[in-house]
Amino acid sequence: RPTLTSIEETAIKLRDGRHPLQEFTLDTFIPNSLEMKPNASLLLVTGPNGSGKSILLKSIGMMTVMALAGGFVPAAEFSLGRVDQIFTRITNQETVTTGESAFTIDLYQMKNALDNSTSNSLVLVDEFGKGTEARDGAALLASALFELDRISANCIVTTHMWELFEHGVLSGCENIRTYQMQVTE
Repeated sequence: RPTLTSIEETAIKLRDGRHPLQEFTLDTFIPNSLEMKPNASLLLVTGPNGSGKSILLKSIGMMTVMALAGGFVPAAEFSLGRVDQIFTRITNQETVTTGESAFTIDLYQMKNALDNSTSNSLVLVDEFGKGTEARDGAALLASALFELDRISANCIVTTHMWELFEHGVLSGCENIRTYQMQVTE
């Protein structure tokens, strides 16, 4: 049973969170845990393909909706502060029906999050800037991170872009914390 708290206590606290659909398709699923505190709420998660970064984002989004709807969640513990909106930039497929590329759709999703999120919003971003030249993608992601930091939205961002760390590009972000997912055998 999730616990809804005030935003001053915690933004999100997850212990042993799972994603039921992934558990059905994988031989081994390792539960995730994380804690987001207010005023330190921009988490940047790196790691290799297959380490579970995208599943972490989808699990957090799914559990947030389930908790706000009054349901139980697939976790040993899930505490959630006040959430006014949820914004995502998670996996898009190109399609001829929209007339726009996956990258264009990504840009629209990120613009929507940057224009409308508040300090009580949850923003989940997976691999933003991918599909461009490496420096351009890193610059787009860095500028989005600076704006999310300014807004103080509760945000989890996953990326492969090591360029962000090479020259201290993110040193001006006050609320950013970095984590690395690992693959175990």
